[in-house]
This record gives sequence, structure tokens and C-alpha cells, in this order.
Amino acid sequence: MVTLRPPQRIARVLTSFDTALMFDTVQECLEAVIGNTLLTHATFNMMEAREQDRSCFPYAWSTYPGRWVTRYLRESYFTYDPIFRIGAAAANPFFWTELHLDQTGRCVLEDAIQYGVGPCGYTIPHEGSGMRSLLSITSSTMNQDDWHYFVDCIHPELRKFTESLHEKAVREIRTNIFPRKEHAPLQHSESHHSSQPI
Repeated sequence: MVTLRPPQRIARVLTSFDTALMFDTVQECLEAVIGNTLLTHATFNMMEAREQDRSCFPYAWSTYPGRWVTRYLRESYFTYDPIFRIGAAAANPFFWTELHLDQTGRCVLEDAIQYGVGPCGYTIPHEGSGMRSLLSITSSTMNQDDWHYFVDCIHPELRKFTESLHEKAVREIRTNIFPRKEHAPLQHSESHHSSQPI
């Protein structure tokens, strides 16, 4: 398990968010922040705010392992992923451990842990420019107490990071930098850029 003290370590994490935002694309920002913070993975999902199916986010940028992406798509987890179902309507950020899940939702998150995603997770919803987005961050190296402490320390920066990613994602989608495809491409094992929610 990681050690969050001394406070200087948290301070280095905070500056990493500003550094990450210097990159041009959402994917580059996610990979940069994962490479320089205590986070294990991050994913950013976006949908049109007027979309009737509030459980489906057709645009995704992620650092999740390729093995998990493959598993996720093969099992069609995007059709009942509890993070998307709850995040689609949520007004406020939430820790994954605070969710009241049915058996199907618990199975998705328990399976994710086996592939290095979680068990600690936190999601921030955001809406603007006619689009709704979710930033989800995870850790596989902290216990839940340290995870809550860590997120509380970096929350203002996380909010700013989410808002900036949202603006970058809107630009990517509307300038066709991000091509929407029927099926998500499976990329290398450390990052994923997809048109399916991951």
C-alpha cells in the first residue's frame, strides 16, 4: 500500500494535474496524470446531454488495461455498468463504495478488480456545451481510508481537471478528431481510446 504522508507528496500530485492539461488531447492528459500521480487508472466518458438513453456514453478515453477492455466489450458490460447508470443522472461526485448496487452491478465491479481496475474508485459528473461527461479515477494501491483522504485533498484540482477535459473532449468530437465508430478498437495494453463506454 502507498503512504500518503508527508504532505509534500500530495503537493506533487496537485501540480501534476496542471502539467497534464498542457497536452492537446484528452487521451494524452489522462496518460500524463496517471504517470505522475498516485492514481492507477482514469477514464473519461462523454455523451450528448439530450441523449434519451442515459446509461450509454458513446465516447470514451481510458488508460484501462487492454485485457479489461477486451473483457468489458466481450461481456457487454457497458449495457449495465453501474457507474454509467448512476453517473448519467448524478449531480454530485461519488465514491464507488457508497453506491447501493444490485447483484449485476457488484459483479461488474468485482470482475474489474481482477483486471487491475479498483477496488478504490471515484467519479465526477460534469455537464456543459450540450454534453455530459464522467471522469472516473481508480487506485489498486490504497486502502479505502487513504483513498478517501487522497480524494478529499485533491478534489478542487480534480474538479478543474474534469472541466478542462470536458472542454477538450467537446472540441475533439466536434472537430472530428475523435472518429465515432460502431465498434471500439482494442489498442495496446496500457491505454484505450474508444467509441464505447469503458
